[in-house]
Amino acid sequence: NLKNEEEKQKAEKRMTDKECLRCKGKMLDYGPVTFKLGEETYFFSDINRLVSGSLNLNVLVCENCGKAEFYVSDRKELEEVTEEI
Repeated sequence: NLKNEEEKQKAEKRMTDKECLRCKGKMLDYGPVTFKLGEETYFFSDINRLVSGSLNLNVLVCENCGKAEFYVSDRKELEEVTEEI
């Protein structure tokens, strides 16, 4: 029971005011994640990824259905990435 209480408290700390687009459940904030940009190829894969950079995103996950949503942490960073595309 103590473990369940700890899990509930952790979930409450991560609770956001956002609603799941699929099932209308509560969204939990799983924090920032860095996604590497660039193609994965057999040759020069590491170099391609280094040149392409990365994008920092916040991850929200629905506590009911498990759907994940990604939000750009910094709008300025998003503008830089879309300019490169």
